[in-house]
Amino acid sequence: MVADRWIYGYVVQPAALRFYGPSWLALAALRVLPRPNLVVSSLALRPTARAGRYRYVAFVRNTGRSAADASQLRVAYGGLALPLAAVDALQPGEGIEVAVTGPACAEGAPVDADADAGEAVDERDEADNRFTRLCPPAPPS
Repeated sequence: MVADRWIYGYVVQPAALRFYGPSWLALAALRVLPRPNLVVSSLALRPTARAGRYRYVAFVRNTGRSAADASQLRVAYGGLALPLAAVDALQPGEGIEVAVTGPACAEGAPVDADADAGEAVDERDEADNRFTRLCPPAPPS
């Protein structure tokens, strides 16, 4: 973990760390050092007791090779972002269900769930944080 932070610091500001070696070496080391990787592997939409509201339940996993600090989950659809939900720190391979309640989405609208919404975790791959699914038909009343 210390080496990971040091190499990242070198890539951003090499003179501050007094290492004047080739930058390609530091970039190559970033690819092989263990880092966390947060992904949303599923998103369930469950109607609540209140009409017109859903409970959005995402399963967030750390698929990386090191521990991930606490982060946040964002659920958004149709230009509306629900309040951020806290995600506990996760060990490698560990996962957790995170839920947020909000207005029901429109049938067929894409619903996005983004792991590490605040970019608090330095991940191996930032591009795989989003999971998208379509909003299901409204349940019968």
